[in-house]
Amino acid sequence: MGESLKSPLFDPDVNTFVRTHSMPRALRPSDAIAATALPASDVFLVTGGALNMPTAELYDPTQKAIVAFPGPMNSNRQYQSATVLQDGTILIAGGWDTLGVDQATAEIYDPAKQTFTPTIGSLNLARDDHTATLLQNGTVLIAGGYNNYTPQNSAELYNPATQTFAKAGTMTDARAFFTAILLNNGKVLLAGGADQSSNSVNTAELYDPSAGTFTATPNMTVARADQAAVTLNDGTVLLVGGDNNGTAEIYDPVANSFTAIPGATGIYAQYAVLLGDGTVLAASGTNTQAWIYDPTAKTFTPTAGNMTTVHSYGAATLLPNGQALIAGGYNANGGFHAPAAATDLYDPTSGTFSVGPLMGAYRDAETVTAIASTGQVLIAGGEANFASEAQSEVWDPTQNQFVAVGPMNQDRGFHSATLLPNGQVLVAGGATATYGSQATGGSVTSSAELFNPQTGAFSLTATFCGEPPQPPVTAGCMNSDRAGHTATLLNTGKVLLAGGFDGTNVLASAELYDPSSNTFTPTAGNMTTGRIGDTATLLPNGAVLLAGGQPGTAASGSYFPVASAELYNPATDKFTATGAMTAAREAFTATLLSNGQVLIAGGADATGKPSASAELYNPKTGKFAKTGAMSDARAGQTATLMGDGRVLIAGGYDTSGLTASMEIFDPTTGKFVSTGSLNEARAGAAAGLLPDGTVMIVGGYGGGTPMSQLLNAPLVNGGTLHTVEIYNPTTGKTTLAGDLPWSEVGAATVLLTSSQPPPQGGKIAVAPPLGHFPLTGIGVTPTSRNFIVHNLDHKNTLTGTVTGPSAPFQLSPNVASLSIAPGHKEILTVVFTPTGAGKATGALEFTGLSDPKRQSLTVPLLGTGEPGKAVVAKAVAFLPTKVGATPIPTRTLILKNAGPGMLTGSVGPLTAPFVVAGGAFNLPPHGIDKIQIQFEPTAKGKVSETLAITLSPPATPATINVKVSGAGK
Repeated sequence: MGESLKSPLFDPDVNTFVRTHSMPRALRPSDAIAATALPASDVFLVTGGALNMPTAELYDPTQKAIVAFPGPMNSNRQYQSATVLQDGTILIAGGWDTLGVDQATAEIYDPAKQTFTPTIGSLNLARDDHTATLLQNGTVLIAGGYNNYTPQNSAELYNPATQTFAKAGTMTDARAFFTAILLNNGKVLLAGGADQSSNSVNTAELYDPSAGTFTATPNMTVARADQAAVTLNDGTVLLVGGDNNGTAEIYDPVANSFTAIPGATGIYAQYAVLLGDGTVLAASGTNTQAWIYDPTAKTFTPTAGNMTTVHSYGAATLLPNGQALIAGGYNANGGFHAPAAATDLYDPTSGTFSVGPLMGAYRDAETVTAIASTGQVLIAGGEANFASEAQSEVWDPTQNQFVAVGPMNQDRGFHSATLLPNGQVLVAGGATATYGSQATGGSVTSSAELFNPQTGAFSLTATFCGEPPQPPVTAGCMNSDRAGHTATLLNTGKVLLAGGFDGTNVLASAELYDPSSNTFTPTAGNMTTGRIGDTATLLPNGAVLLAGGQPGTAASGSYFPVASAELYNPATDKFTATGAMTAAREAFTATLLSNGQVLIAGGADATGKPSASAELYNPKTGKFAKTGAMSDARAGQTATLMGDGRVLIAGGYDTSGLTASMEIFDPTTGKFVSTGSLNEARAGAAAGLLPDGTVMIVGGYGGGTPMSQLLNAPLVNGGTLHTVEIYNPTTGKTTLAGDLPWSEVGAATVLLTSSQPPPQGGKIAVAPPLGHFPLTGIGVTPTSRNFIVHNLDHKNTLTGTVTGPSAPFQLSPNVASLSIAPGHKEILTVVFTPTGAGKATGALEFTGLSDPKRQSLTVPLLGTGEPGKAVVAKAVAFLPTKVGATPIPTRTLILKNAGPGMLTGSVGPLTAPFVVAGGAFNLPPHGIDKIQIQFEPTAKGKVSETLAITLSPPATPATINVKVSGAGK
């Protein structure tokens, strides 16, 4: 089916859908969505469910534009290498194909003809993320990289004369994500990278072309992978950044040693480009920061301006005009699997970046290669903007239609969606592409994002998450790639994410998400077995029941369900076995009943066939017992607890195919009774209870799904539905309620309720029930949140008194009383204006309410104030200066505000022979102040001074000292 990045909303009052926020359409292999109901307006949030590119384009720096689209290449490629040969042609080798499989093919690009021609020979080993280094004799050393997701220690040489590849010995270590630099002596330095356990290493080695051997060097000062490296004009090599390491070091080929650069911290560079004046542009891949490295002073200084966008896993090169081009990659707004078409141009004269021309396609993991003969730049391959699904939609009963929200920052399928106590929705993990019936390796993600129902926007919990995650795991990233996992909101307010699939194995691990700290933490113990396709049910005592599912792996093909079950205890943070189900199951439903027991119904049995059996789990005894059987054998159905305590079972597939039948389980009798039918037979749909007591059933697989695929759970592919139905328990009938703009399938629903009583028992509801404000900069624009006060009574007016919170929270405009007509809503806005750093609390109080069951109501408020953050070089060093020299040597010290709040303070002064123009500064977020320091020695010898930068509260530290040094001669 076609993919869209658009997101609709459905409103039952008008029975139609509205499209907004249109974005370009793309294709996806399969779909999986999660649907979540929001309390603010009784709505459902519906979220989400890569092709590599053979295209290429030419950038002309004289025209500052993409001027041609040569090719296409002979193969789709991503994570390939591109090397300029001595004759001016370009060797493009290896990389992934469209299925993420490594290639052994290679081809030659001819700039004169703008054509791609396959080489006569192929690589000896298919590989990606390898290095390719042009040697002084004209051959190309191709080394390391991944083969089938495993780092390799093999190497080979490409001979341009014969267009063939020959084995070239074995490296001392298997490496991927490492750097390979040609030294002036003809040898190649291969440094750092990830080993076969995916750990960063500090080892390095030298390749000697004359001897054809690899020899270990002394270790680097720190372990690095995916670092930036460049040869300086003096023949030494600068290595900077890598992983979460912001340090830098120098490799000296003469001494064969690595030396750390003092004071180099926080330089998280992914690109390093040697500029014409001998300095180095070091640019981040996780944010828009960039620095200039001065080899003489051995210091890093922030560039005068940041990049215009984030380029993670893009490419960079020096242009013939002296500027640097950084192109493509994943961008900040789109997340890890949202390739960008944007480019950045760095001008060394002004020290600033400007928006470059858009590429002809969205790309990441592409290659960017300067062509000396034409002055153009070849951009080839990469991953296009075709991935799983980022569309999101919300159903609003006031409009009776789905309304577009989002989209998500990352395309996802088989992810989870969980309502948090603060009213936001945690969307976690999932797969960015699927093939056949399982998520493919390499496409499962550890990232997560939050949906804000007040703004309709998604925000990533972390700017970038490594795939797969490596310790220390970035805050806001899961500790494992997960898809098809369960997600359960615990009574503590945390979310338990358990099991699932990491792209290779079914997981037994689990972790907890804490909304207050925005962190994922592994549980103290693993599950008793790996599970996918299982169920997770929060019990009245706070424990979680996990039952059934598959423990097998894609490699073994073991997809047989199990009958085992286990309990997660939040108090001990561990899993223990409980009684087994009476039958093995997957694709079944588990529903917590009003009496505290859990109804287990249907699903595929150990032979893969749908079952009609059902059973009840009793938390008091820890045992399962059979109950009455369903009228129809079914799997992939929905199960919804209705207001009267009964459970509606709808759709699924039986032994003949899809079914439209429905039935109701009555806990008082332990029996199932048939009720009206769906208008369309469907399986893998989403369902949820609406505030009026009716049940919404969304999407799913339709009549075009082959039986062979329905029997191969988990359900994928086949025909998919865009219709929505509403079941009325009073009449026992189901009516169509409009269409989605596209098909949705494999949905999971979570009814997002606030802490307020149900509509039939009360008249006031406030959403969200907790006001959790985002981090807010001190002294800048305050943040605000809307609270919807809903009169749920359709006959009587809701009245009461509103008491606004105290500073730093403020009700704006100030409202003293409530008078809300029957069935209507009123929006109250609270503004958060912090004056101090750290957490602040408050409350929005409702008193004297006319609600007969609730005379008062409190909405807690929580926010955190953040000051500005000073970033400045720790030292300024002048070159030896002649006494009385003119003009007077001047150095520029850049003071940058890297925090979200205002940064205020003062600079200086300095004593002779140093002079600084001291004074107060007031920097907004991302603002800079250029501090001019002069050195006018009056005598020979070394001198030094300390420049104090004093910061006003609440900034910490209160003072930053910068060492200023020089020598008179």
